[in-house]
Amino acid sequence: MAILDRTAAGGLIPVEYSREIIQELPQESAFLRLARRLPNMSRKEDKRPVLNSLPMAYFVNQSSGNTGDDDIGVKTTTKMEWDSLTLTAEEIACIIPIPENVLADADYNLWEEIIPQVRAAFGVVIDKAAFFGVNKPSSWPTAIAPAAVAAGNYVEAGANSKDLASNIVGKGGLMNLVEADGFDVNGFYAANEMKAELRDLRDSMKQFLFYNSLALGQPDTLARETIYFDKNGNFDTDDYLMIAG
Repeated sequence: MAILDRTAAGGLIPVEYSREIIQELPQESAFLRLARRLPNMSRKEDKRPVLNSLPMAYFVNQSSGNTGDDDIGVKTTTKMEWDSLTLTAEEIACIIPIPENVLADADYNLWEEIIPQVRAAFGVVIDKAAFFGVNKPSSWPTAIAPAAVAAGNYVEAGANSKDLASNIVGKGGLMNLVEADGFDVNGFYAANEMKAELRDLRDSMKQFLFYNSLALGQPDTLARETIYFDKNGNFDTDDYLMIAG
């Protein structure tokens, strides 16, 4: 049976359209907008050094046992360590059936109609895999939400009779759990129905915590940090309502 291979099909997707799909893909994926962008990979796997141990500083007189004479203090050594992180690129495919009568219409700009749908489909599969582990490639690590729950880094909505604002920004809340691990929260990803819950949230000074952006292309903010809402039904709201990172 004749097979339409990569070489034969290569001319069907113009280079500029292929590039446009990739460049604009972050607009369809909350994960790609929130994650840190690394340089493009030239192969399937790429190993990168990750700082694993920081150097330690000290006062010379205390570390050497002297009683105040720093000029003769003994300086001890410290060390830094690096670990190796393996990045694995996995292929995403999208099959789009096209009726022959549509394909035969030379005046119809087919790719202009297809590109947005392809980007949207790619965004859904990336977000579901990265955030929730749905159909995740086996080479990828545990998805963000399940890994956080396994580590105990989660808050049940309304837990300990606290209101939603406390669950997010208060002591023992979502942001506090991230900060306790030594990081600052700079982004949220939430189920779309959470918008209604967030609109009236206020801090102790009665200031709104959530602001709906009025500027085109600018994201909404929660506690002054970026928040993106799921428009594709990625959240199973029986399990998760919001992710902070």
